Order: sequence, then C-alpha cells, then structure tokens
Amino acid sequence: MTVLLMSIKPQFSELIFKGLKKFELRRQSVKIEEGDIIIVYSSAPTKAVTGAFVVGGLISKGVEALWKQHGNDLGISREDYNAYFSGSNLGYAIEIKETTTVPPVSLETLRKRFDGFRAPQSYMRWQHGLEPLLGKLATGQLCSSAVLPLGVASHDLEPRTAS
Repeated sequence: MTVLLMSIKPQFSELIFKGLKKFELRRQSVKIEEGDIIIVYSSAPTKAVTGAFVVGGLISKGVEALWKQHGNDLGISREDYNAYFSGSNLGYAIEIKETTTVPPVSLETLRKRFDGFRAPQSYMRWQHGLEPLLGKLATGQLCSSAVLPLGVASHDLEPRTAS
C-alpha cells in the first residue's frame, strides 16, 4: 500500500469530506493504485492534516472528455476547471473511495512530531506510519477499505514505499 501526503486547497478538502467531491484533480500523473491512501493536508490558510481517503483508482483522460464524463463530481466550476487545466491536454482524476476526518493536525504540530517536516507543494510519499498522524480509529477505518499487500493485516500500519 502506498501512502501519500497531498496538499489540497481547503475549499476542496471540505467538499471531499462532505462527499460532494468524488475526484481530486491533478495536472501531472501520480503513481498510485486502487486501495492506496492519501492523507489530506489542507493548505493555507488551514495548514493542517484534516483527514485521509482511500484511492478508488486513477483516471487519465483528455481534459474535455474528463469534464464531460465526471464534471458533476469534480467539486469545481467549469470556469475554474478550464483555468486549472489551461495549456494541458491530459487531466488526471484520483477517485475518492472511503474518507475519514481527524481533528486538524497543524503544521506546527507536524513539525514537532516529524523532524524536518515540510508541507508538500503537491504531494509526497508518507513513510512515518498512519497511526501516529491520524490516530487509531481513523487508521482502522481507512485500512479496512484499503488494498493491503498479501500477508499484511490492517493493524500493520507502516506503508511500503512505491517502487
């Protein structure tokens, strides 16, 4: 299982956790698979980890085709969508499967808990385990929906690194 920490604007992370945004958009491909976990870092002004979700899959399509097929589930206006993908032919949509929220873990707290922590511009691999960041309950909820490698139980919380 790959775990990423991904920066997402607060207005979009709120829509994700309300169930109104079913895909997270990216201009560049992200090496993830169904069952991987994305920890959500809500960027400024929130500057905190606010939850996580299990990846349902990654869609790569032409920008126009992506809007036509999934526009109602993207959590963004057509105007903002066009501005975001301006100059791009391909768009990437990460399907959001299961979500869980946590009490916000501030940037200051992240820096204290994880020496040298810097919030990513886009995303980064998370290699510090889920429970120390999300707590036992949220980790258990995510891992019950995630695709775990053969021989790994949901209580084994250390993610493998992507190859």
